[in-house]
Amino acid sequence: METITHEEVAPLPVFIGMAPAGPLGLLSEDGISEDQLRILRNLEEFEAPFLKEKLAKDGKFEGDGEFAEAFFEWKRYVALSVLCRGVPLSMASTEVDEVWHYFILFTREYRDFCHQVLGRFLHHSPNVPSSPMSSDARGNLVRNYRKHFGRLAPLWARAIKEKRHEGCECDSPASKTKIAKSNCNGGCVCNDDCTLQSKKKGGRLHL
Repeated sequence: METITHEEVAPLPVFIGMAPAGPLGLLSEDGISEDQLRILRNLEEFEAPFLKEKLAKDGKFEGDGEFAEAFFEWKRYVALSVLCRGVPLSMASTEVDEVWHYFILFTREYRDFCHQVLGRFLHHSPNVPSSPMSSDARGNLVRNYRKHFGRLAPLWARAIKEKRHEGCECDSPASKTKIAKSNCNGGCVCNDDCTLQSKKKGGRLHL
């Protein structure tokens, strides 16, 4: 398993001029249907200037670059929902989720996007006690993002770092100085894709 530090996250290909293997920087098209590829290509081309304008007006992002990053990663998240249909995926990033929330407010535009780009309605399901997100959702997000797009982009890496042990037994003081996987109750990434190690071993997070 490849090991990276929290700081060693991948820059967005779209911002550094790299030539991606597929739409949205898809690493490989193997095993992906033509219908899925068509949706991903449409996703890559989709723009929402009205969304950028509204988010800027409400001060949600400090500049065009921040919005562009969040919007790009939202499209990747939607792409994962296409590639991993039926698999619960955590919306770990507050910034990416903000893009989604605001888009839904434009009801007609969101309806048209779902119909014309995805061919189905994409529901947003908040994680609440009456309808909790699967405990596997965060691990599913990390695994499938890495599988299809490579290293986590900064927005996701920061969010995963902040939330990796919320509500988990491995958040106890004793567990922070050892590999915590054995004490994990399944509600955080360390049960799936990361192992917390002591600072003496470099403090690295396996993502």
